[in-house]
Amino acid sequence: EYATLLARSGRFEQAHAALQFAANAAAGDPDRLQFIGRTYLHLHRFHEALPLFDRALALAPRHGQAMAGRGAAYDALMQTDLAMSAYSASLEFDPNDRWVALRLAALKAQRGATHESGQILATYLKREPNDSVTLLRDALLLPVINDSVAMIEAARDRYAHRFEALAHRPLSISTREMPLVPATF
Repeated sequence: EYATLLARSGRFEQAHAALQFAANAAAGDPDRLQFIGRTYLHLHRFHEALPLFDRALALAPRHGQAMAGRGAAYDALMQTDLAMSAYSASLEFDPNDRWVALRLAALKAQRGATHESGQILATYLKREPNDSVTLLRDALLLPVINDSVAMIEAARDRYAHRFEALAHRPLSISTREMPLVPATF
């Protein structure tokens, strides 16, 4: 927390030193290690965050937040396969993690795995059927490449049907959540 305050005041080198000290002091505490790793993520020091998540996972192999942090670090480093693997494992440990489900679904969709992306969103919507962001993400899900005219027509029909269903629901998305909604045409 002290390191976060230092970083917010622009004292990044001091924040880094404070984080290193905290990481050494928290050597046996997976919760604290993953928290420090997340602080490194906020400082855009992704390579330094990874070993902290690894240490947390060595202590607690099913630590969902540490695995999600690992995924976020790989994601930021554009190592998509490793990010998706970590996010998938994180969802096995904590299937209710909305951010991880949305991020994994987005990566799958970007890779052209629209069906898999839709399955992730559908699984989350079974638990939280009124989640506005997830409903909108699901409605906006379109294949990156269509193999045929029939596939284009099916995608258009799905898109229209999902948006028609949303028109009859009260949706509310906070300004803070807007980055979770993908840009579309």
